[in-house]
Amino acid sequence: MYWPKKIVDLFPTVINSFREKELAYLSLTSKPERPIQDRYALLLNKKIDDKVFIKEYKRRDLVVFHDNGRLASKPNKEVDHVIEFKAGSASSFSKKIQGEEYYSKANEFIGRVVKDIANRKREGSSYADTLNLGIKDLTGVFIGVEVLDEIPEKFTELFQYSSRHNRHLSHEEKPDLEKRMIERFTEYTGEHSVKAFNTVLHRVEEVGSFENIRVKIHLIAVQGNSNFPFQELAD
Repeated sequence: MYWPKKIVDLFPTVINSFREKELAYLSLTSKPERPIQDRYALLLNKKIDDKVFIKEYKRRDLVVFHDNGRLASKPNKEVDHVIEFKAGSASSFSKKIQGEEYYSKANEFIGRVVKDIANRKREGSSYADTLNLGIKDLTGVFIGVEVLDEIPEKFTELFQYSSRHNRHLSHEEKPDLEKRMIERFTEYTGEHSVKAFNTVLHRVEEVGSFENIRVKIHLIAVQGNSNFPFQELAD
């Protein structure tokens, strides 16, 4: 199964599994990666019969196991895939620095996805050495929160990234965040000569509103390029 595409295709169902205003509220007041990760785990377990999806196995966000009768005795040998989630503000991708198409905060978020893959690949670690995973067995998921309405002053100290969201909305020509996010993930090399990801899949959904502030979520699922030096980046 091609997990980046499965994650992206399932996203509307994940969104619709939340109650009205729930995901908008969670996205405004905290990073929503945990609630979204929880829904993915639950829905995937319901929808795919020959796999078992377990959260936080060996400190991984979501581990996919083959369900073939041998899981209880040797779980490490039945791992099919690992999915790691990260969340942040999509408006970080609107920043321009020194007049160039380079976004430091965006690179920081992408770097965290890269680090997740790197640390899950590291030899001799408590993360991945017993699982014998390759780059194709790891999917990174970035959840980017975009706020569509200005956050009122009474909420600016209470909602996550309020000033960042409001600065983005105040631009005379608002950047196309969807386009920029795809470009940054597609082009990311860090300090290396090859791109980090072979696959960059994207989906965006409006998830409702809270206190009349509408929220949109960008979901990006990536698969690493085996030529990128992930091993060198592991802690």
